[in-house]
Amino acid sequence: MTSFLHNKGSTNATRNQVSVACKPKGLPKNMKYQEQLQVARDKYLDHPEGKGLGTLARLELGAWLTEGFCWDWYTTHTFADENISQGLANNAWQRWLNSLVLQCKAMGMPRPHYVRATEHQENRPGRTIHYHALVGGVGNIKGLMVF
Repeated sequence: MTSFLHNKGSTNATRNQVSVACKPKGLPKNMKYQEQLQVARDKYLDHPEGKGLGTLARLELGAWLTEGFCWDWYTTHTFADENISQGLANNAWQRWLNSLVLQCKAMGMPRPHYVRATEHQENRPGRTIHYHALVGGVGNIKGLMVF
């Protein structure tokens, strides 16, 4: 597994400061995140056919992630073996995370927290597994850990 670490400082921004890279359909493109969320709530929350609930769910998840957590890193994890199984990919992720936990423990820091998403890259042979993660609580730990 190759891990790429993007550390541009802490991302403990409020919803007002967060911009969305991919604007949901049907919402103005130049709105701040909190404004988009409110428009989506007004437009979709009580829709009789459930229209727009996917858009609203994505926006609510983004709000939840930015309101209650402080993120230090955005990471991507790509596997050299395009046909890696979900089990082996999870094991590689767990080894990477355990090494990070041990580093935090050695520095007297609390256990890091994270949220991870799995992407199956359909445009490559074998539906290659690729992870994206937000990691918080890693403070001053520097460096790239590659497995």
